[in-house]
Amino acid sequence: MEWPFAPEGHARALESDWEDLQRMPHRKQQVASSQNILTHIARRVKELLEVARGT
Repeated sequence: MEWPFAPEGHARALESDWEDLQRMPHRKQQVASSQNILTHIARRVKELLEVARGT
């Protein structure tokens, strides 16, 4: 959906409604997905560090 008001109004709306926005179903999916990616990266870094320490 396109915001029909000025950019300043959009920024104020995002700021005042931030907590509500974080609880929206589509946002929860994005957060879960990014956490899965971060978990995978952290696991790979840990594995690489263990290999590097072993040599």
